[in-house]
Amino acid sequence: MLKLKRIYDPPAQLDGYRVLVDRLWPRGLSKSKARVDFWMKEIGPTDALRKWFGHDPRRWTAFRARYWRELRGNSRLILQLKQIIKERRTVTLLFGARDEEHNQAVALQAFLQRRRGSSHRKSRDPPMTGPIDRRFAQLRDTIVACRKCPRLVEYREEVARTKRRAYREWTYWGRPVPSFGDPHAKLLIIGLAPAAHGANRTGRMFTGDRSGDFLYGQLHRAGFANQASSRDANDGLALHDAYISAAVRCAPPDNKPLPAEILNCSGYLEEELDLLQPRVILALGAIAFDTYLRLLVRRGAIASRAPYTFSHGAECKLPRPLPLLFASYHPSQQNTQTGRLTPAMFHGVLRRIQRALAVSE
Repeated sequence: MLKLKRIYDPPAQLDGYRVLVDRLWPRGLSKSKARVDFWMKEIGPTDALRKWFGHDPRRWTAFRARYWRELRGNSRLILQLKQIIKERRTVTLLFGARDEEHNQAVALQAFLQRRRGSSHRKSRDPPMTGPIDRRFAQLRDTIVACRKCPRLVEYREEVARTKRRAYREWTYWGRPVPSFGDPHAKLLIIGLAPAAHGANRTGRMFTGDRSGDFLYGQLHRAGFANQASSRDANDGLALHDAYISAAVRCAPPDNKPLPAEILNCSGYLEEELDLLQPRVILALGAIAFDTYLRLLVRRGAIASRAPYTFSHGAECKLPRPLPLLFASYHPSQQNTQTGRLTPAMFHGVLRRIQRALAVSE
């Protein structure tokens, strides 16, 4: 049995073997009173990650993903801890944080449980905790099960069956692709739709194609992502203060969704807006830009979309309390390989967004 306990709480016989999983010894606590059987210093998060997290619940999802990535690179200690758990009837992971829901021991326990279940099923997403996280998880399940658009259902599943030669060994996702990112983000990025052999293959937004290479490279450069690469849904990528959605959740033929298909998906975007309540929106491309504005018109938040014109770098101040709206060309290969959208152009937009977010705090 694997349990969790704050180290400041009195030791108990039912704790079994007590393991402290922190690089720092808890303040003001003597080692004789703590009754720690084993102190696994190196299994705790690195100092840089610990300081960045600061036990801020808004950074929990991103922290957990980054910490899991550190754990994957520390297989020796993970094997050692697993051996301890196997040999002892009860093991209690000790932590010093006051927050009993958002700390490294909770993340470590989830990592160990997830690894145990990985031999039975491949998990694409870390488990979520907290009311907002649970609502996002429910929305994710609803999106993944959606079959509203017959044309899109037929196309995404046909692509998943036939595959591209380069990916013939893959098991394609072949379903609607849920949004991805920090559920407490202040920046919401809206794309167009999953690529047929990108997100429709990997099951994660902008993952497994050149558009994703460009986008996540720039998000990493700006500090919104923990890494620049995005190969598959289990590569350790995590976003901080950014959340990626789309106008359409299924791969459309020729990357051209129909108006009715966009409308069918708009309810999911609307619910994400209500959950996130972002301060800034970044629309990638004219379709994403128009989709968001039309949603606002339907909700009565703006009278018309006519005053707002799409262009790269456009910044639209909508009526309060609506978020600030930025626009960029979509990071498609057609745009990035022709020079219509360059890294410098996109980075410039992200820098302006960072300044806007800093002012709004």
